[in-house]
Amino acid sequence: MAIFIFELNIVNFDIYKKGKVYIFKLLYFITIIIVKIKI
Repeated sequence: MAIFIFELNIVNFDIYKKGKVYIFKLLYFITIIIVKIKI
C-alpha cells in the first residue's frame, strides 16, 4: 500500500510540474501578445 501511495505521489508531482510549465508558457505567450498590442 505504501509503495502504491509513493508511486501515486510521483505521478501527481509529474503532472504538477508539467502543469506549472504549461501555465508558465501560457503566461509568457499572453505577455508577448500584450507587448505587441501596446507597441
